[in-house]
Amino acid sequence: MDEQRDGGLRIVRAESELDWERAQAFGEQIREAVSPDGARVVVDLSGVDFADSATLHILLDAHRDLAARGGLLVLAGPLSAGVRRLFDVTMTAAHFEFAADTAAARRALATGSSGADRDRTPKPPESLT
Repeated sequence: MDEQRDGGLRIVRAESELDWERAQAFGEQIREAVSPDGARVVVDLSGVDFADSATLHILLDAHRDLAARGGLLVLAGPLSAGVRRLFDVTMTAAHFEFAADTAAARRALATGSSGADRDRTPKPPESLT
C-alpha cells in the first residue's frame, strides 16, 4: 500500500488481500488521506484480490467523512471478482463513485470539485472489468 499526493488530490493504492489484519494498515492510510485537508481521494483497488467487511467499513467511513465536508471519494478499478463480490453481496455499490482506473478517477475529480455537482447515478462494479 502507498499514498501519493498531487495538490489536493490523494491516491491510496492497495494490493493483494485486504483481510482484517491488512485492513488495519489500509485504514490508517485512508484516515490520513481523508484528514481535514483532504477533499479529493482516489482509492486504487486494481491490485486487490480480496477485501472483507473491515475494508468495506473503512471505505464507508471515509466516504461519509469526506461527503460531510463536501469532498469526494472515488474507487478506481478495474475491480477483481473478489472485490466486486464485496460490493454485490452487501449491496453498497450505490454508496460509492467508481472509475474504470486511476486516470479516469483523476479526470472525474478534475471536472467537479464537490459531490453536489457530480452525477450520483450508481455505477455497478461489474462494468469496471
